[in-house]
Amino acid sequence: MVALDYEEASSHELDVQAKDWGGQSSHCKLIIDVIDVNDNSPVIAVKSTTSTVPEDASPGTMVALLHVYDLDTGTSGQVTCKISDDVPFKLVSEVKNYFMLVIDGVLDREKCPHYNITVTAVDTGTLPLFSSKTVAITVTDVNDNPPIFRHSDYSIKFVENQPQGTLVIKVRADDADEGQNARILYCLSEDAASHLSINAETGDIFTLCPFDYESSTHFHVQVMARDKGRPSFTSTCTVQIFIADQNDNAPVVLYPVRLDGVPCT
Repeated sequence: MVALDYEEASSHELDVQAKDWGGQSSHCKLIIDVIDVNDNSPVIAVKSTTSTVPEDASPGTMVALLHVYDLDTGTSGQVTCKISDDVPFKLVSEVKNYFMLVIDGVLDREKCPHYNITVTAVDTGTLPLFSSKTVAITVTDVNDNPPIFRHSDYSIKFVENQPQGTLVIKVRADDADEGQNARILYCLSEDAASHLSINAETGDIFTLCPFDYESSTHFHVQVMARDKGRPSFTSTCTVQIFIADQNDNAPVVLYPVRLDGVPCT
């Protein structure tokens, strides 16, 4: 004896013979129709999927195509399909038993770089059965964030007469993107080029010559940070350098004046 399975055979035909002891017999055919019950869970087959999608992809972009079906018949074979509401995706069905997983919102890699989207299929049988499948999506970066300096204004006191190449200050910017889009190069405004230099990779600012308090007591410098994305983004900060005096000048007597007109020293 084996169990009946509607999905393997919906009917069975038997040839029945009756025979008496005198040798007489007759035949009849017995047809057994198997009634389907809800004994099969829905099947979710991923026909195609895009494992990565750029964060600037437009709403409506398809990331996966699913074939969802149930081997049962009638209401037991009818299937509904859904995903959670807290993801920027939705299911769209334009052909029976096929569902497209499409973008339904704005993607932002910096907020959520990965999605594990659980698709659940439920039949409408008397005792509903369900199944689920997870579709993994990775959001890839585009250059949509500028570098941001940790401070918009820097201020420092710097003693005069320091030798060339002395570190003055370190400025830093951060970029929320990744890879080349997050790589930052620094440069100084042109008016600072005769006094200062900057390490383009690190943002460290150095002297090009000794400062002289008696010549200039203050420098106002603009620093630009530029990322290496395409197109690139920039931002700027201000560095105020106040030169501190040293006792590097001998006093000069202005009065009385010598006969030759030169002040006494």
